[in-house]
Amino acid sequence: MKRSPLTLSLNVDTINEEYKEMKRIKREDLTVSQLIDKNLTNNELVFNMANNINKYLNRQSETQMRDAYENLMAENSLSFLGAHRRQFAISEPNNPKYVSYVYINNNKNEIIKVYNYECCNSADYMLIKEIAYQNYAYTLIDKCDFKVSIIKKYGKFKFNGGEGGDKYSYNCIFYIVMEKINYLSLNKALENIGIINEDTEICNKLSQKLTDLDNCLSNNGLNHNDYHSENILVNIENNNIDVALIDYGNADENSDFKLWDYSCQKLIEMSSRSASPVSIPSGGKKTKTRKMKAKTRKMKAKTRKMKTRKTKTFSRNRN
Repeated sequence: MKRSPLTLSLNVDTINEEYKEMKRIKREDLTVSQLIDKNLTNNELVFNMANNINKYLNRQSETQMRDAYENLMAENSLSFLGAHRRQFAISEPNNPKYVSYVYINNNKNEIIKVYNYECCNSADYMLIKEIAYQNYAYTLIDKCDFKVSIIKKYGKFKFNGGEGGDKYSYNCIFYIVMEKINYLSLNKALENIGIINEDTEICNKLSQKLTDLDNCLSNNGLNHNDYHSENILVNIENNNIDVALIDYGNADENSDFKLWDYSCQKLIEMSSRSASPVSIPSGGKKTKTRKMKAKTRKMKAKTRKMKTRKTKTFSRNRN
């Protein structure tokens, strides 16, 4: 018996939904340990750090970690810095969404990052990976001549029922407490020193410092992959330059193919109009992001075409 085009088209839509659900289930079938084994084995130090973090979280009771979190939030000297809604970059369909909150405890000179997300192994893995890569970066501070925040504590717990109330969108909390580095963001530092030409000594020194740091990290298997100016902290005193990197949520052994451009000319542009320090290669390889966007556009166009064909076929069959 011959199927009508309408039936076939509807079946394609059903298969697509089933495939997405299968991918989601497949991702959740992997435990955090299995995700670590699958993705982090190329760097033995990061691999061991991630496993130790996972074991620590599994040993602690959720009650203990929740009590520790509530004590952190009860501090009188706590100030709220901001919040962001994003998705974990796991490169799979339906990446888990999260809301991140950042607080500062001025009395203790600490930064507290809080992630609120729907509990799942892939999100837990991404947060464990962030801590592992930040700890790994700390082992390179002398070799690469930069500064990294020391992570002091971390924990995770789940809300039961509607305990999260109106404040939280999802049922899991993961918090990280780390040392606050008292440097300026790159943009603010550039505003303060007022670079106006390429002949200044400070311009050449800062440019070389940032380029050397990127090369050193990359040669040691660490690509930060989120090099915007708020994640690069700078301290300049008497022509001495110190640099720190924060936020290792996108860190990986692989590069995202974006170019770190901190030539003097780029620094001058940034100091005058807050230009982005990251440039995209023109021609040649596309970045992964651009490839994904192109693939998405292609899929959407194909879906529109199928729907149009389905509508026309259905109309002809009725007539």
